Formats: sequence, C-alpha cells, structure tokens
Amino acid sequence: MKNISYTYRFFSIAALLLFLCLSVQAKDKAKIEIPFELINGLTVIEAEIDGIHGKYLLDTGSDGIILNGQADADSQGSILSLGGSTKSSTQALKMVRVGEYIQSNLEAQVLDLGQIEDHLGINLKGIIGGYLFQPKVVILDFKNSIITLSDKLAKQERLAFDDKICINTVNQIPVAKIQIEGKWYNFALDSGSSIHFIDTEVVKVLKDVSSTKELSTMKCIANTNEQLSKQIIKHFSMGRLDFSNQVYLPKSFADVNASADIHLDGILSMSQLFQDKVVIDYTRSKLYF
Repeated sequence: MKNISYTYRFFSIAALLLFLCLSVQAKDKAKIEIPFELINGLTVIEAEIDGIHGKYLLDTGSDGIILNGQADADSQGSILSLGGSTKSSTQALKMVRVGEYIQSNLEAQVLDLGQIEDHLGINLKGIIGGYLFQPKVVILDFKNSIITLSDKLAKQERLAFDDKICINTVNQIPVAKIQIEGKWYNFALDSGSSIHFIDTEVVKVLKDVSSTKELSTMKCIANTNEQLSKQIIKHFSMGRLDFSNQVYLPKSFADVNASADIHLDGILSMSQLFQDKVVIDYTRSKLYF
C-alpha cells in the first residue's frame, strides 16, 4: 500500500437539506481571489464559519457543508458517500466567509472527519461544497494556487482557453460527458477527490483497461477503509482533449445512483486532470480548460 485516496460525496438525499435562501453579501468587486493549498491532491482553503476561522476542503463534488465534530446521539440524519452512509446532525449557520465572499442563512451537517484530518496533517474544520459559489464563475488556477470568483467570463478570457464543453449542474454538482471507447458517460468533476473513480459496471464493458499491483486505501466521510486495486484506463476524451493512461479506482455507484437525479458513471479528480487553469461557469453551464 503506497497511497491513500479520499473521496466524499453528498448527493441528494432526504436527510440532507442544505438549500435555504442564500443571501450573497460579497462586496461589489469584479473579481474575488481566494488562495488555496493542494494537499495530497485535495483543495484546501481558509474560511470562516460563524466566527470560527480555519482550513476547509473545497469540494466541487459536494452539494453542502460539513463541519468536523460529533453528530447528536438522537439525530436521524445521514450522509451518503461512495463509502456508505454515516450519521450526521444539522446545524444552522449564520455566516460563511471565504475571502471577501460571504453567504448567510445556511445549514451544515456535523460529523466526525477525524480520519481525513489525520491523513492531511492539518486542523480540518470541515468541507465546503462548490455549490457555495453558485452562480459565480469559478476559475481554478492549479499552477498559481488561486481560485478566482467573477460574475462572468469576458470574451477575451474565454478565448484564452483551447477547449470548452457543456456541463450539467446536478444537485449543485458539475457533471461532464466523457467519451470512452466510443460511448458517452456522465462523470462528476471533483476538487475533493485525489483520484478518478469509475463505476464497476462500466469497467466490466471496457476493453482498454489494465490492473496494477498497487493498492490504494479509500477513506471517506463514512469513516470506512477499503483497499482497492489501482487500475489504468488507456484513453478517454472530454471535448477535444484526450487523456491517456489515467489511474483510477473501480467502485460501485449503485447506492449513490439510487438517490441521485442523474446516473453517474464515475468521478474525475480535477487536480489529476488539470495542471493549469480550469473554469466552471455555473451560470452558463460551461467548462473551459
């Protein structure tokens, strides 16, 4: 075992109602810049929630906020992830501040993130879903470790990118069409995963995949450990861009798909795909890279 990979999803489930009226109070500024750290392939930002400042994971594959703590003993809430379901409790939030970007009147789920915290080696306060920044344009600059928020992407900025594709925003999560061996599949675009995942049902029909002897321990918000064999997919494409020899983990998406509004075939780790800039335009449902 050489590497540890994490993934955590909160796809739409009845126990997770996170969309109260969002009150955007960001200063009237054309662009807001937010520095981040890339730790083991995961995007870590500084944020303040109800006066508590600290480090949070920014997860575009999540549709809510999780605070690191203990769920109430009598709570009936739960969160679903690739690792299973785990108990959580709900906490009302007065204010979330990320840089100069502020939203108020939100809810968060509370559960133990101790294993993730220990692995990252930081005092982890929680996880912030990328939904928080909607309907902004989110520019992830992996080269300079800066997230830029803007109301729109200017034409000149759009022309600076070689490729663009249409995306769906499903439960506040960006989903792209990926072509593999002549067929189209739905993959979530995730800044909160350090490795790609492909549904085991999809892997069964693929020809150009190979196994490795390397194991990876998958840990998630369910605080479960599962050893999976890393595999390599020879080729897939997104728009006009081809990706070759990408490492992924095979994992069943049956439970996730049972409660999602779209059938997902996998998850793409954004930090593994992109070395420079990628733009998620939530308003216009576009991805630029």
